[in-house]
Amino acid sequence: MERVKRGKKINQLPDFDGKVIYVALEGPKRYNLAVASPHWENHGGNLFLVGVVPPQASYQDWTVGTTTGIAWEHITEYTVFDSVEDYHRRFAPFDRKKRKT
Repeated sequence: MERVKRGKKINQLPDFDGKVIYVALEGPKRYNLAVASPHWENHGGNLFLVGVVPPQASYQDWTVGTTTGIAWEHITEYTVFDSVEDYHRRFAPFDRKKRKT
């Protein structure tokens, strides 16, 4: 996939090797998802960010350890974390399960 930055063509996609990517997806409701060890795959001519769902990244952890693929065209923003541990450390203050009511 070719991207343009300040008038220059960029033929290389970001390398997320060993990282956790937290993405926001377009749609009527904002939906976020974390993906560990993501890489790029082409499926049917569409670019996907494919990786594994890390612990504490899905409702009641029912998808932990499964492979997930997200169409790049539906991602509106993303945040890069250095590791699963970094993601958990930064997310901990906002974890609804741990909040006191």
